Amino acid sequence: MLDRQTEHQNLKCSASSPHQEAPLSSVFSQYLSRLPAGARRSVRFHFDGSKVAGSQTAAQLELEDGDIIERIKQTGFV
Repeated sequence: MLDRQTEHQNLKCSASSPHQEAPLSSVFSQYLSRLPAGARRSVRFHFDGSKVAGSQTAAQLELEDGDIIERIKQTGFV
């Protein structure tokens, strides 16, 4: 059986942001812009075990100060 290797990194949230209703895609785009173009396709964001869509907002996810959005990067097969 082939399994994908994954790398995890956490993004810490601040619920006091005035952008609670803004789509998270802007935050994700800022983060992804620092990665090489080829690496961007393999990155996914998760919160509480569920994939987060860029169209979702912090308010919809009910994010609170200190909550963590995980960045998961699939790196290949083992």
